Amino acid sequence: MDVWQFAQLMKERFQILHEPLGGKAYWYRFTGSPYNAFCTECRSLSVMAHNRGSRLSPLVIKQVLAKFGVSEKEFLEALEGKPLSGPSDQIETTRKPN
Repeated sequence: MDVWQFAQLMKERFQILHEPLGGKAYWYRFTGSPYNAFCTECRSLSVMAHNRGSRLSPLVIKQVLAKFGVSEKEFLEALEGKPLSGPSDQIETTRKPN
């Protein structure tokens, strides 16, 4: 799954934010409420993306879900319930002249 699709879904459905980690290529940090890294109650998880930072593996997705208490069933329902459109999903409709 693309990082931006996963991050968008987690933000919209589960209020979990993400940010790239500075100085670490292909690393992202997912943060849950209270969204303050200096608060001891703040839940966060740093994960590494694959394919030059554009995709997350199923194991990483499961780690994020487990960290924030989101069941796989809830995640799949959220994924099916909302189509995520983005640059990779757009189909070019104009035809080039022969």
